[in-house]
Amino acid sequence: MEENALAERLEALGVLVAQPKGAVLFDQGQPGTGAYILKSGAACLSLLNHQGTPVWSRVVKPGAILGLPSTIGDAAYSLRAIAVESVELVFIPKQQVLDVMRQDPTLGTALLRILSDELVDLRRKLSLMRLQAPSASAYSC
Repeated sequence: MEENALAERLEALGVLVAQPKGAVLFDQGQPGTGAYILKSGAACLSLLNHQGTPVWSRVVKPGAILGLPSTIGDAAYSLRAIAVESVELVFIPKQQVLDVMRQDPTLGTALLRILSDELVDLRRKLSLMRLQAPSASAYSC
């Protein structure tokens, strides 16, 4: 399934939300309530250590789907997402994501492919990280 078609299908299930620069969209450890599609602006995704210090971060742009692993896995969010500029997002509640995955195997497969790509990328990045990370500020957005 083409990414634009996937995003359009998911967006139809959600509600548009606007957040200002600096807003925490979701936080690592919070119960996953659904997924977000970033429509405009940019957000910083950070993986935090047990002390709350970012050990890995990346900035995502419009079209990114946020919170998918926790939504599909019925788990807490594994990252912190912060708006680095004003953003517009479409929020899709967890149950709606799961329902559409069951009803539309093509869409479900496309979402699982996104999860797989993220997992492969994360494993590659983890293998490149040094055992002892440099200063925490090197990993924050």
